[in-house]
Amino acid sequence: FPKANNEDVEFSYRLSEQGHQMRFVPEAQVFHHHANTWRRYARLKTGRGYWRTIVYRRHPGKALRDTYTPQVLKLQILLAPLALLGVIAALLHRRPVWTALAAPFLATTLPFVRFAARRDPVVAAVSPWGLWLRSIAFAAGVAAGALANLRR
Repeated sequence: FPKANNEDVEFSYRLSEQGHQMRFVPEAQVFHHHANTWRRYARLKTGRGYWRTIVYRRHPGKALRDTYTPQVLKLQILLAPLALLGVIAALLHRRPVWTALAAPFLATTLPFVRFAARRDPVVAAVSPWGLWLRSIAFAAGVAAGALANLRR
């Protein structure tokens, strides 16, 4: 990997394929930077999506059944573009019914919104936006990675 992005995931897949076991160690400490703007966050997630396709090309069996990526995120990555199309169609055609295309995506965010609401109502209020941004950025990265894989 030319830069730090999904190399840890790929390494864990190789270890698993070799029969090694990995364990969660709560005392372990790690350090990494968090994106401090929505734009940086989206760029980070786009890169994650791109490089994840490279990882899945090397480990195709993990694409649908890895334990690293929550299944709900995979669903959100598929539904986020549909939600975007619905909102754009509603604005262009001035028919709010198109926003119904966003409902399936929004439904997938409810468990997290409930979780966040118990801790911080502001985070709960913005979390559907953040989850959508993560999903659409990841989807864009996956699309770019899939195209790159086709050219190889």
